[in-house]
Amino acid sequence: MKNDDVVSKIRLYMSALQKAIRWCEVNDARYFARELVKTSNHGVCFTRLKVIAAEDTGLADPTLLKYVWDCFDEFQVKKQDIKISNVTDYPELYAIIDRAVTASALSYTSRHIAMLTFTTLFYIYKKEDCTASLDDYKNNFRIAVQERDEKNAAYYAFIVGVFLKSENLLFEIVHQEKENRNRGLIDEWISGYKRIREGDKLLILAGIISLLCQDINYPHGEYIEQVSDCLSSPIEEARIPDRAYDMHTDEGKKMGRGLKHFFDDAASVRNERFPDDLEEKGKEMHFQAQKEGLKENDVIVSIKGRCSDRGGQTMLRF
Repeated sequence: MKNDDVVSKIRLYMSALQKAIRWCEVNDARYFARELVKTSNHGVCFTRLKVIAAEDTGLADPTLLKYVWDCFDEFQVKKQDIKISNVTDYPELYAIIDRAVTASALSYTSRHIAMLTFTTLFYIYKKEDCTASLDDYKNNFRIAVQERDEKNAAYYAFIVGVFLKSENLLFEIVHQEKENRNRGLIDEWISGYKRIREGDKLLILAGIISLLCQDINYPHGEYIEQVSDCLSSPIEEARIPDRAYDMHTDEGKKMGRGLKHFFDDAASVRNERFPDDLEEKGKEMHFQAQKEGLKENDVIVSIKGRCSDRGGQTMLRF
């Protein structure tokens, strides 16, 4: 198989895995994870699961992010004395990946953090001239958190922590304000933020802000009691569903699929914990960006350029 074909197949299995988790299809998620590991490596699978824990579970069960990281750490420890050519040749190792995948597919779902992340970026792109002082942005962030104003808290957190590269200053405020709610969960997400790769940090940061501003007054971690029962069942072969052929796969691009298919089918979730009040606004922002010929990275690059030189004062509100 040519290298391009391998990359295309990896993307397709990643997509199929994520779609199965979004629909809480445990067997299918386990099957596609195994095929993904066979085609690529365990690192690709774990990286995707970390993103899914924020993007597709998020506040619906904030414990999943640490659960996946714990599985990854356990895997790393146990593989030290094993030269891995194919993880699936080592049942004791692959069982750890299988457990993380199963937990992800059993969890409640929510797209809230994904929507919060993009709407925040797009608002910054549209409204922010980056001329305020760092102290102003920090103070605005603290005020927004104290007012439990999630949208503005995310707005100023992104500017301070990401675009002005003052992550330590941002987390000083987070540690001071977290005493009021969700302290343990916030610590777990901060740990994940500091370990995850650069491109996925915004999702994790948005989750930290949501935990600062919202009360998690429902049970979480329920999936843990169900994992063992699911793992006792053999993995049956699954067919890649049509919704997996989305705009992020080569096959989906050839089919001309875009945002409408993505939101109608590919990004749809089941077992949703609560209605997402940002869903419609998030879709609107995505379609507006598409209309302007903008991808998420274009928005990020533009904001970074503006924030490279700042001064003056401003106080923006949505």
